Amino acid sequence: MGACLIDRKLQVVAPGQEGELCLFGAGLARGYRGLPALTGQNFPLVHIPGQGAIRIYRTGDRAKSGPDGTFVYRGRMDSQLKFKGYRIEPGEVEAALSSLPEVADASVALLSSPHHSDRLVAHVVMKPDAPSPDPDHLRDAGIDSLAMENLLFAIEDEFGITLGAGEIAAIAPSGNKPGRASPELQCMPALSMTCRR
Repeated sequence: MGACLIDRKLQVVAPGQEGELCLFGAGLARGYRGLPALTGQNFPLVHIPGQGAIRIYRTGDRAKSGPDGTFVYRGRMDSQLKFKGYRIEPGEVEAALSSLPEVADASVALLSSPHHSDRLVAHVVMKPDAPSPDPDHLRDAGIDSLAMENLLFAIEDEFGITLGAGEIAAIAPSGNKPGRASPELQCMPALSMTCRR
């Protein structure tokens, strides 16, 4: 197997530049069975200098080549989150939560800390006069997934987006109104984290 970094035009990037990590070689699958459009998107034919036209697999991971030729992982090209070894689409979870009639808005982020295992947190803004939310009802928002089963909820009045050094965006919840959420839902009051979007 080989690896390379490509840009958005499917061209190999120059050494030291950032690009999407792609795999190629004899052990590579030919694509997704029965999904020709997705196969064309993620397994395109590209020209690799010294290799010619070959099929690659686009991992969706952003990387940069180090001085010794190794690749340094720089995050995802998209908004996927990696949680417990699985890739989670936060937009799907946010859309499912936002589809509930009592929910005004939702944002999902991964909370990482050296003090505990990663946590998947849904910041939820309830509509005015909505009843106190029930975690089981929120988890049953229309999709059955690892993400929904493992969500922790932080009920917010509104979202504030701030920019800080080295952060793309930080969600800074404004805090809960007294009596607004049940104690088990106030699991992370005044939580602040980086949310890469």
